[in-house]
Amino acid sequence: MLWAALDGGINSAFEALPCVGMAILLRFSRRAFRSSRHMIGPQPLSKICPLASVLFDPGALLERPALAVFPMTVIARWADIDKSLAELLLLMLKSPNLSVGMAMFQALNSGEAKRAALLAAAAEALEQNVDDHNLFRAVLNAISASRNRRNHFAHHLWGVARELPDALLLADPKDWVKQSTAVEAYEQGLTDADTSVFFETMLKPQPTLFVDRRKVRVFSKLALAADADAANLARDHVILLRFALDRRRFGGEQADRTRATLLSAPQVRQEFRRLTIESMKSVRLRRRLQKSREKQLRARNARKKPERA
Repeated sequence: MLWAALDGGINSAFEALPCVGMAILLRFSRRAFRSSRHMIGPQPLSKICPLASVLFDPGALLERPALAVFPMTVIARWADIDKSLAELLLLMLKSPNLSVGMAMFQALNSGEAKRAALLAAAAEALEQNVDDHNLFRAVLNAISASRNRRNHFAHHLWGVARELPDALLLADPKDWVKQSTAVEAYEQGLTDADTSVFFETMLKPQPTLFVDRRKVRVFSKLALAADADAANLARDHVILLRFALDRRRFGGEQADRTRATLLSAPQVRQEFRRLTIESMKSVRLRRRLQKSREKQLRARNARKKPERA
């Protein structure tokens, strides 16, 4: 079996030796990917250890206290980021009452609603300063991946696997409900193609696990630490953005230095350049439309003159 796995490549090796892949990853990931931690992200359980004995339970994080600190750090950091974003909202609305702005901001339940409110306020408040508006949007885009991860950590199901002592599992509740419904349909004799394939391929080794292992994500310690670092970086970006936009309070020179610091971050710089190019294209398009309208108006006026004569 080992020679067949070697002939089939590393993916086949992970399938033939289900838990060796994760062991190798955890053993050598720090050495091999020290300079590029973003390459180590959550992996599907079906690829890392498809036959693992898993437990999804609200107390699963208590089984791995040394790992649980990382997702808790992400959630805590984002609570602080939301407070800073509410302060930014007040700055743009020119309101001195922090409690009012915070109440408005927290009343928005979803991350997308909060983002939409911030973008709408920025579009109005920063309309005359395209660079500040683009910087604001660039920072929100750069930290959006960390916000999405925070939402997953807060609202998805946590689990552990006995064979993966240095990792945590995460599953979307929607997938769990979908798969448990498929199993129930199978047991009642509704053997449609989707249900049969799911049961035969995913549940046969462990019929009590009502979740598709291809959709369960395995978070190694390195991946969890990278997410915590990303949340810390997102918080730093938002604080710097406040300094960069509030010229009246912090002074133009300090705001410019803070702006330069923000733009030295690769993700912010990349988003800012993209948005700047889009803004330039939009300005050129508006100018073309304006010239076209003026040309049509002149032509219309020229046709009216002979008629009057």
